[in-house]
Amino acid sequence: MHDQRCIIIPCPHDTVGRTLANLMPNGKGMFGTGLSPDGSELATHYVSEGMLPLPGMASYFPLQHWQQDDETGDWTLQESIPGDAQQVYDRISAHLDEGEAMPCTVADIEAMFVAADVTKQPVAVAMRRLGLKLVQQQEEESGPIT
Repeated sequence: MHDQRCIIIPCPHDTVGRTLANLMPNGKGMFGTGLSPDGSELATHYVSEGMLPLPGMASYFPLQHWQQDDETGDWTLQESIPGDAQQVYDRISAHLDEGEAMPCTVADIEAMFVAADVTKQPVAVAMRRLGLKLVQQQEEESGPIT
């Protein structure tokens, strides 16, 4: 299964995404790129594009399929596949050291999934569709949930 995704998470859900990523092998550094409507203000969203760090994890993440009208340029949501927050929680929990507690709940993951834009679109296309630009001055990231 192809695990490539463009995931754009609005604040404050970025802390859940970053926390989960930090718990996965090779997940550190995800959601470090800030986005905002004009690129000059504080980040309102964070983006990560690439392969998901755990094999098979893509089947548990939400996925939206968008189509752009050739004439108007408007985007229409064609399909939205919900994520499975419980499966993500269970898969990541299985990689924790013995006795280590999961730092977020299934409800936290579900809320992040509902708010997130998850596609197979190139990041530049997804950003244009959402009206977002790269933040020029990155503020200090909020970090993982503790």
